[in-house]
Amino acid sequence: MAKQRLLGGLGCAVIVLGLMAVQPALTADTTKGNAEPAAEKAAAKKPVQLRLPAHYGKIVDEKQRERIYAIQKEYGPKIQELKAQLQVLMDQRDQKIEAVLTPEQRKELATIKEAAKAKRKKAVATKKDGAEPQAAKADAVK
Repeated sequence: MAKQRLLGGLGCAVIVLGLMAVQPALTADTTKGNAEPAAEKAAAKKPVQLRLPAHYGKIVDEKQRERIYAIQKEYGPKIQELKAQLQVLMDQRDQKIEAVLTPEQRKELATIKEAAKAKRKKAVATKKDGAEPQAAKADAVK
């Protein structure tokens, strides 16, 4: 029990230290050799989605709908930029966490990730074919 607490505490410490050591959103794009804010680059690619929140379509009139869309246009780019910044932070965190592993552990992790990816792909293909995945069938029996 004490070991689990210690490992949990260490994991939290790694995450906190990773977040504290974060550099500004300006990162070097190594694939193209130019420095550009990664957050702005990612945010610029996706247009703002104009959709009413759940159940609003049943109660708002056209004038209100347009006002809601205007609000979404105002906040959309800001939210996308923050999401991109968050992705940069999570990528940096993940790189630092992975750097803790030995080369053998990194290889094993890559193998595990590939197996999980193949399993997800198979589950999606099975679902598209109309058959239920085995786990869902087993749960239904219980």
